[in-house]
Amino acid sequence: MRHAPKGVKIVGFLAALLLLAGGGYMLYTTQNSSDGGELCAQVITKATNPETGEVKEFPTPCDVPDGWTLTLGPKEGGMFSVGDETWERVRDDENGISFAARVDPDGYILIQPPKSEQDTSAFIKAYILFNRAEYEDAQGRENSEGPPFISILIFDNESGQSPREWAESNSGLANTALIQGEIADVALGEAEAIHYSADGLYMSENYIASHNDKLYFLIGSYATAEQKIREDFKTLIDTITFF
Repeated sequence: MRHAPKGVKIVGFLAALLLLAGGGYMLYTTQNSSDGGELCAQVITKATNPETGEVKEFPTPCDVPDGWTLTLGPKEGGMFSVGDETWERVRDDENGISFAARVDPDGYILIQPPKSEQDTSAFIKAYILFNRAEYEDAQGRENSEGPPFISILIFDNESGQSPREWAESNSGLANTALIQGEIADVALGEAEAIHYSADGLYMSENYIASHNDKLYFLIGSYATAEQKIREDFKTLIDTITFF
């Protein structure tokens, strides 16, 4: 088991979660240059059009059209290969979500903080990813800010709130006071969702999705627009499926 380092500061709600953090780990890498601009792996990528069910292969993940879902790895979850790379698909049957991430080099630590027995809120579960090198470096710095992170927070949504309604009623957690630009209605896999950018300790890309009786809040934070964790988050978003 890997544990979150002492002294790492995470903003707001995540701080309480990470104080109890403990879990396994998963490594996640950046992509190689595909067209001289966007970073992308040179591997054949299968994707599905959620509207028509069409499955098609593309030369790289960056060539997959917006709205299509990457079809990577075994549906039941686990490790698999893409060319010379190793990937992992995480499947959470209890909460109806699955996502895939590439393994090694320059990977990520995956933290799964347990829910406190005293916690009576709608919060169910969190997946939080830190860059491994930044995570380990932070362990030696007692009074420094924590590194940027990727997180998937899962909440009970038996009341059937839409993503916009949930953001409005949880404005502190959703960081809506610091939104940059407009909130956009988007499709995230099979789920109704919204997307927006926000400022704070770090800039962040945020998705809030509702599916069945769950609400999913996905955050990708980054220090600069060029930081590779921002592209990593976009790739992770493309692999998400709900069921």
